[in-house]
Amino acid sequence: MPHHLHPWPQSYHSAHNFFAPNPLHLHILAVKHLTWWLTPFGVFHMNSLSDFFPPHLITMCCCLLSKSVVPVTLSNYATGLFRFSQFCDDYNIPKAFCMPASEALVTMYITCHGTASISASTMQHWLLGLELCHEIHSAPWLGHSNLK
Repeated sequence: MPHHLHPWPQSYHSAHNFFAPNPLHLHILAVKHLTWWLTPFGVFHMNSLSDFFPPHLITMCCCLLSKSVVPVTLSNYATGLFRFSQFCDDYNIPKAFCMPASEALVTMYITCHGTASISASTMQHWLLGLELCHEIHSAPWLGHSNLK
């Protein structure tokens, strides 16, 4: 059966913590994922800002948002971002569709990870982390209506 017709994600048959290599997602500590991981949307946005502002100022702006969150919470947020990235990789979601994440994509993520495997509180933190990541990269957060 072709992979795209298979009802299970890629990682169903592989190690649970597998993460597909990606030049936009550096292999770094989880707490740095929010600011160091990039998306095509984020790169485009930073490039457009670089027409007016120096790179160090753009970087400082991104870091400022993540520094407003206490380290323990930031770690939980980063775990959610990591799990969301794994989910998108498992289902071959193109990186360009991961940010801004559509409400349908976020709903599928919640369905796969939140229905029984983790607590509601953990899922809420993971979603807040995903929302913060969107904020850091100036992407619109589309998960407002049905996800509440």
